[in-house]
Amino acid sequence: AIQDQVKIRFQKAKALKLDALLLISFVFLLVYISTLGTIIFLNRSIVNPINQLEQWASNFSRNNALKPLEINSYREFEYIGATYNKLAQMLHEDQAILEELSQKDDLTQLYNKRSFISRLNDEHSRHQRYSTRYSLMLIDVDHLSSVSQNYGEHVCDLTLVQISKMLEDAIRPTDFLARYGSDEFTIILPEVEVHGSNITAERIRNSISEYVFKVNEFKFGITVSIGFSLVQENQPLPEVLRCVDFSVQQAKLAGRNQVQYCDPASVKTYKFQPKYLLEKDFKD
Repeated sequence: AIQDQVKIRFQKAKALKLDALLLISFVFLLVYISTLGTIIFLNRSIVNPINQLEQWASNFSRNNALKPLEINSYREFEYIGATYNKLAQMLHEDQAILEELSQKDDLTQLYNKRSFISRLNDEHSRHQRYSTRYSLMLIDVDHLSSVSQNYGEHVCDLTLVQISKMLEDAIRPTDFLARYGSDEFTIILPEVEVHGSNITAERIRNSISEYVFKVNEFKFGITVSIGFSLVQENQPLPEVLRCVDFSVQQAKLAGRNQVQYCDPASVKTYKFQPKYLLEKDFKD
């Protein structure tokens, strides 16, 4: 009987031990799951947003494109993300404004020399690829230094502004007008022949030479010398530049207030020093 009681107590103790082990295992399992859940929660709520902010800051420091932050976390992180997105939008708008300003001339608000060079390289690449035609025109204001000496730099600047407006009125929307130098302007005329380019050049020359400039209490006249050339099939860009440069110099030698066309074939026989459109400026 005693042996039976011992046996029964042993079995109960064994069962109790097993229950205790199961309970302890269950508790450990709950602790593990809870810990894992906490880690995942913290990772999603804190670590991931911090990593996103770190990546955003890294892109900002490298001047890379700033993508909007998408943070779904505590309100503090959502607020930071919204602030960063607002800052990114402001930077994007400022960069767009700066990019536009970098392409324009401060005085006349025409495209500047840098923009012209880029556009001409693109236009010539298009010509080489698709056999398109374009004309290149250079306009030099005659004796502009005399205006500055006689009436002052401010009057000279206002004169350039007025000439710029007259040039804009004389060309097509598809043409590209730029201020190339202090008293030089350039025009790219896509899809045009010699006759059409000459009409445009004469229209510009006549409108300026017949106009009476009235700046403050001063009245005076201005003329321009214009040279242009039509790009030929397979003609390298340096030859186009040389040809237009030559035509302007010829207009000056002919007495100014002239329009001169340069035939690419004939200019090869002349020896002269380019003065306006230098080849080195157009290299990438």
